[in-house]
Amino acid sequence: MLTRNDKPFGILNRSGPMDLEQHLPALRAARFGRALDAVRRTAADTGADGLSEEDIAAVIREARQERRHKAGD
Repeated sequence: MLTRNDKPFGILNRSGPMDLEQHLPALRAARFGRALDAVRRTAADTGADGLSEEDIAAVIREARQERRHKAGD
């Protein structure tokens, strides 16, 4: 385990050249799974997990309009 300021921030994993091809996809899948879990927790905490497709489309439309408005300033 690698640490920075006494806090863990990385790990080293022993892999041979042949194993690397198998280990990288598994590590990426685990990282993606953790990210997806975090998004789901945030959605549940904020109530966004109950939005309909129409609600989501409206939120996206509003965000895009705000972005265009800011870009035009």
